Amino acid sequence: MDDQRFDELTRALAGARSRRQVIKNLAGGLAGAFAGALGLGANATAQTGPGGSDCGNNGQSCTAQQCCGGFTCLVDGTSGTEKFCCPDGNVCGQCCLPAGGVCLGGRECTCPELIPDRCPPTADNPFGECVDLQNDLLNCGSCGNACKGPGTD
Repeated sequence: MDDQRFDELTRALAGARSRRQVIKNLAGGLAGAFAGALGLGANATAQTGPGGSDCGNNGQSCTAQQCCGGFTCLVDGTSGTEKFCCPDGNVCGQCCLPAGGVCLGGRECTCPELIPDRCPPTADNPFGECVDLQNDLLNCGSCGNACKGPGTD
C-alpha cells in the first residue's frame, strides 16, 4: 500500500461512524488480509491431485478435473454450468470471495462499504477485486483504468 492510499484509508476510517460500521469495516479488512494470506492473488500453477492426476487450483476449471487439496469446486453463477476451484477459506455459500470481499450470512459474496465496487476477475485476482472507483488510483472511474498523473498524456 503506497502512502497516498494509506492516507485515504486513514481519513476514511477517521470519519464519524457507528460501532456497527466500524466492526463491519474491520471484518472486511480482516477477510481481505485472510484472503491474501491464503494466496488469493497467487498465480495458478499445476499441481498433482489424487492418484497423480493433475488438479485445479485458484480459479482453474474443475469441470474435467478435481480441485487440489485446499480448494473447493464451485459452479460459476454467471454461466450456471462452468465449474472452478476456490480456496477453501474463500468459499461463501456457492460463491468465491473477491479480493477484499466479505461473506454475508454465509452465502452472499459482497464488497464492504469502504471499497464498494467489484472489478471482474484478472490473472492476479481470479475472483475479482473490491475497489473504490472514486478513490482508487489504479481503478480511476472504471476497473483497470489507472489515473493519469500531472504531466502525463
